[in-house]
Amino acid sequence: MQCVIDREIGKPKYRCAWACVDTAADGGCRTIECGLQYSTQDQVYTCPIPIRVQGRPCRLRRPAMLQPSAAPA
Repeated sequence: MQCVIDREIGKPKYRCAWACVDTAADGGCRTIECGLQYSTQDQVYTCPIPIRVQGRPCRLRRPAMLQPSAAPA
């Protein structure tokens, strides 16, 4: 069963799409990039999701019941 699934997912219509982002002087492609922006709805599930390394990390809000309460006056 796994072989059937792997073979189906390996088809080009399900692989993450790519584009040439840097062309050499001879017309060949120097750098390719794959990603969601080049893919169809069927392909996006196989695209890698980049990890955010710069900037502040995402912050989660704590539920109100876990927030420190103000001292009564």
